[in-house]
Amino acid sequence: MGLPETSGPRRKGPDAMTGGGRPRAPADFMGLVLKGDKLIASCRYAKGTEAFNSAVSMTPGPMAERVRMSLGTHMPHVRGAFPTAHLTERPSGSKLQGAAPNSDKSVIGFDECISIDPKTNRGLVHLSSVLASYGYYGEALRHIEKVTPPDADLAGTRIQKAAILARLGSHEGALAELERAVRLDPKSVMGRIGMAYTLLDLGRDVDALCAFGDAVRLDRDSAEAHQGRGRALLALGRAEEARIALGRAKELDPDSAGARLCLGRALLDLGRAAEALEELGRAAGLDPDSAEAHQGMGRALLALGREGEALAALDRADRQDPGNALTLLCRGNALLNLGRAGEALAALDRADRQDPGNALTLLCRGHAHRALGNYQMALDDMNCSASLDPTIGVPPYPGGAP
Repeated sequence: MGLPETSGPRRKGPDAMTGGGRPRAPADFMGLVLKGDKLIASCRYAKGTEAFNSAVSMTPGPMAERVRMSLGTHMPHVRGAFPTAHLTERPSGSKLQGAAPNSDKSVIGFDECISIDPKTNRGLVHLSSVLASYGYYGEALRHIEKVTPPDADLAGTRIQKAAILARLGSHEGALAELERAVRLDPKSVMGRIGMAYTLLDLGRDVDALCAFGDAVRLDRDSAEAHQGRGRALLALGRAEEARIALGRAKELDPDSAGARLCLGRALLDLGRAAEALEELGRAAGLDPDSAEAHQGMGRALLALGREGEALAALDRADRQDPGNALTLLCRGNALLNLGRAGEALAALDRADRQDPGNALTLLCRGHAHRALGNYQMALDDMNCSASLDPTIGVPPYPGGAP
């Protein structure tokens, strides 16, 4: 399973585990202009002006465009955050505000680090953090690997490096860095939380639960630790315990979309669809771009028999995360219940391509074939579903016989 995007796709990490501070106006600051993963120029901005002064050019030719940046840009604090410290806002005056990571051109601004002297550990750590916040993980890793002791042996540096490695898909490498961080600072709550999430990514759910438990014991008021513990319990199928842990996380941080999302999932697993819908609706309100929140709302609405509303929620989830097998399965089920068997079949075929051999997908597709008069194909899918998971059985066709 991946770190919740946060949402967005990837895998990205839980919202509560990132660092950062409020923007503040620096005396002056440096902007990095990148194309792809190449540094085109570094530019200094003076307080109270919008002057653009090219300081360094690493590629021939003029800049493609001038970039205006606000003085509100700030350097994120590197304070032992996982997945990585990040910019809470992009420059409000930038034409590139909201640009996706790894887009053709990105602009990065930061203060307190005017020099990018490779001998300056602080500059390297900060630069790595900023590069990672904009999705340049390869460059971020290259810079943080240049950090020398004693800074290289700080728990915060190890945690930041682990976050970058996780983004690059090296979960074993990330786990090794986090284990070093915890040895360096046994009281690091964020180190243990990061280690626990990495263990979840590796499918080691029991070990993850233990690590989250250690984090809770170190800080009983950590919403992140309680939320992570709830996630681990959900992964282990212990929904009632997960509900209690996630309820505590919500109490500690009512504005956490992640805590409400997971609490909604726990309530769904417990068959409490109305309560689940309330929590998932709040999660979607806090994070409107969360495909998982809209997917969860669709599932809850299906359980409540509100197929039309469910389909609308699942359509939103499908737009935000195209090709998600569970969304497609639920969407197919909603369409089937609405009597739109042809559209249901198309959605279920897509779900089967994304997640071949899913017993529920095959069962629903069997019903779609049956509604369309494809009786042999319906029988084949239903038999295959029963052989994959005999506990499912073949329930009656929704709404009665077609």
